[in-house]
Amino acid sequence: MSLNIRNAKSGISYPPLEAGTYVGVCCSVVDLGLQKTSYNGNDREVNQILLTFEIPDELIEYDNEMKPRWISNTYTFSMNEKSRLRNDLKTWRGRDFTETEMKDYNLAKLLGAPCMVNVTNTLKNGNVYAGIGSIVKLPKSVQPGSIVPSKKFQFDIDDRDTWAVFPELPQWVQDRVNGSLTLKNAGIRIDKDGKPYEFTVLPDSKVGQEEQTTEADISFSDIPIDDEDLPF
Repeated sequence: MSLNIRNAKSGISYPPLEAGTYVGVCCSVVDLGLQKTSYNGNDREVNQILLTFEIPDELIEYDNEMKPRWISNTYTFSMNEKSRLRNDLKTWRGRDFTETEMKDYNLAKLLGAPCMVNVTNTLKNGNVYAGIGSIVKLPKSVQPGSIVPSKKFQFDIDDRDTWAVFPELPQWVQDRVNGSLTLKNAGIRIDKDGKPYEFTVLPDSKVGQEEQTTEADISFSDIPIDDEDLPF
């Protein structure tokens, strides 16, 4: 799935990015948690990650301001040799991962990392959708230090310290996180202030109607980032 998450809150429809290759920079890494998906007619549960890229040279009017376009891709959180995530990271970095990196790599390192984003257009049911075809390393002629995102978001569903950014995420991303099996199995949701609360589905309620109770006392893991590693 590839969507422009900047537009999701307002529900305003913007024309898709034209197909082509753009200078981009990673501005958001969101852990969507354990999600229920369907593949070839078979239901499965997989951990998913949402990466979002800002395209500095493509501006659009939003809230009466000209702002850079964003485009996203959802990945299964797998570093299998055949996985889409590993392939995109490999072409982005210009090399594959070493065995040592595979043991201790954190996707938060991607925040602020520049790249070239190959955007594709797909026609479906009469509508044109923009998606990410591939991500590759910047050419030597482009200075990486000049490409800085206007905002950076990191959300880790297992790290409570990152939950403060939750209110700034588009509504559809919040819904995906709150609908994850990770939070459902823990019996919590995240509110509009980025705080956890326990919830109970009322027996006779409509789907999605919940009763908020007290803030949950949950233990969250802290995943360290080694700043001496490669920048991404």
